[in-house]
Amino acid sequence: MPKYLQLLLKLLILIMLGGIPYYIYLHKLITENDAFYWKSTYSSSTLIIGASRATQGISPDILEEELGLEHKALNMAFTGIHSPYGKEYLNLIKRKINYEDTPGLFILSVHPGNLADYEGGGGRREEAFRFYDMWMVNSNPNPEYVIRNISGRQSLLPVIITKIKPRRDFDILHRNGWIERTTPPEKRLRDIEDLKAMQYEPIRSPNREKYLERTVEYLSQYGKVVIVRMPISFKAKWREDVFFKNGFDQLMQEIADRHGAQYIDYSTDGASYEYNDGIHHLDGPSARRFTKRLAKDIE
Repeated sequence: MPKYLQLLLKLLILIMLGGIPYYIYLHKLITENDAFYWKSTYSSSTLIIGASRATQGISPDILEEELGLEHKALNMAFTGIHSPYGKEYLNLIKRKINYEDTPGLFILSVHPGNLADYEGGGGRREEAFRFYDMWMVNSNPNPEYVIRNISGRQSLLPVIITKIKPRRDFDILHRNGWIERTTPPEKRLRDIEDLKAMQYEPIRSPNREKYLERTVEYLSQYGKVVIVRMPISFKAKWREDVFFKNGFDQLMQEIADRHGAQYIDYSTDGASYEYNDGIHHLDGPSARRFTKRLAKDIE
């Protein structure tokens, strides 16, 4: 056998001996600790869309139970950084719909933060999120996700050296994309000014408002669209209303009316729920109660 073939064979054996066991280890590590992995494993005709309030606050399995859904729902919300309404998010949503099961149900969580840009941000929130660049977004297992480590923002090689940051002990990562979080009271924020988002000045974004409407318009072709403003603390709501000059609910209702969608505002009922950060992310028990209420209102 030629020497170059011997060398190639040895290299392949080395990769198999070292690479495959490490991939298995990495897959286990990511599936147990990466909150976004399960969002890349299947498509659905029932999608929860939005930012972190929806990621933590709406449970797909409760929607399935309360609405008697025959297929598995998916929480496709990420965070305010990764999934504000825009071109990239809409393109991903189109790839996540199981068109064979339509007409479906699409729940869009909205608030001024995921329709705004931020001073100094340059509108580049989506550019650093490699989930939008994936070839495989509906695969279980998803080797592309494991190798690229989307949520950790690292490629395979650095992960070999630096272990993935483990999930919080009080997080439950469901295989339907829901992050159930119940932060201990002593670790919750005490004031809205402690939020990292408060470091940046929000700016009204006609482009993001336009893409929200495009998202509603597109989804309306394939099922029922429900636009939801989720519960938040009184102080958080007051700040949002001041920023939007109290015109947010009117704008959402107008968008809903133009496309045959439904708009439901729960933001005035914030005192009925508990928040894992003390401000605007529902904790586990409250997320379950809220999802049951949402399902009842949709039905």
